[in-house]
Amino acid sequence: MIIGAQLYTVREQCQTPEDMKRTLTAVRKIGYTCVQLSGHNLAIPFADIAGWCGDLGLSVGSTHTSYQRMLEDLPGVIADHKMLGCPYPGIGGMPGKYSASAEGFAAFAAEVAPVAKKMRDEGLTFVYHNHNHEFIRFATSTGSESGMDILLRHAVPEMQFELDTHWVQAGGASPVAWIEKVKGRCDVVHFKDMVYDANEHRGVICEVGSGNLDWPGIFGACKASGVKYAFVEQDDEHPKRPRLESLAMSYAFLKDSGL
Repeated sequence: MIIGAQLYTVREQCQTPEDMKRTLTAVRKIGYTCVQLSGHNLAIPFADIAGWCGDLGLSVGSTHTSYQRMLEDLPGVIADHKMLGCPYPGIGGMPGKYSASAEGFAAFAAEVAPVAKKMRDEGLTFVYHNHNHEFIRFATSTGSESGMDILLRHAVPEMQFELDTHWVQAGGASPVAWIEKVKGRCDVVHFKDMVYDANEHRGVICEVGSGNLDWPGIFGACKASGVKYAFVEQDDEHPKRPRLESLAMSYAFLKDSGL
């Protein structure tokens, strides 16, 4: 399993070419050999990013790309990912209009199916990243199902799931159980931890290994399920420490854990 850095973590430091080059260099210095593109300034040419990554010995394993662009310019999206050498184009979540009902989740699965199939035809794999709202439960013909269950049931086989450990837990579900549930359809995961914040009265994102998630169980489930990439992310709007320091802490824990 390749451990990568999700660049959405350091998005504020990826808004100019100069800053992005510095940030990629810093990420590589920490020890990461792979990144996920997300949150950077889209005016920066992908060819430039590919060149900087190549010079640094970084691969691009996945992206979070505009869903609207996937619908309107799929050939361009495919061409960009082939140029980057990136096998897993993805989206960060479904448009909000789909997530309010069971029918909405099913409709999204139907709409994204041609995108996933075309990507597979081109040697790429579409991945869907969850948050916590996918675990809202709805009354269905089978009784009661979460939105995530509905999405899994309706999704074409060409569509994969980029499970986010923090958001699965925040939705009241088990990251271990869900990694096992989507075995064979989850080549990419997000590693994020959760700790209870007494001031905010909720679970908040923290560095991997600094919270309360079952990391031995998660590692075991990832290995058994054949996960290929795990991207570390800290996407809290108000992190408690500098974002590069956060990435470094998570990386150190994962390496100490034998990954």
